[in-house]
Amino acid sequence: MLKEITPTRQVQGEPFRRWYTDDNMDLIVWLSPASELVGFQLLMPQEGEQKVVTWNLDKGFSIDKLDNGEGQPGRPKMSPILFGGDSINLALAIRAFRKAAQEVPAARFIEAKLEELGKCQKAGRSG
Repeated sequence: MLKEITPTRQVQGEPFRRWYTDDNMDLIVWLSPASELVGFQLLMPQEGEQKVVTWNLDKGFSIDKLDNGEGQPGRPKMSPILFGGDSINLALAIRAFRKAAQEVPAARFIEAKLEELGKCQKAGRSG
């Protein structure tokens, strides 16, 4: 079950950020000054990798793979980076999110956006 991490670090110049996490996924949401959801980033494991779905009101969707920076034994951890152009099993992601996000205020909106992404992918659009 996703639980909110408080306090969450805020980045100057970005919308207000809330962060939810559990053992299997992380969700970051960005809110406007009127508390409207203007973006989210959902991170979850799939196929042995960390997959990231990002939605932003201005830019739409992206699906990425996360390199957490820990890939070189004996060396210091590097900064995590996203590799774009990846894919995700959205049906699996939606089921996992639905189960974990019962206490997330914007869960229905995020679930609807994930379903929208799935429809766009089936139609051959990027969303």
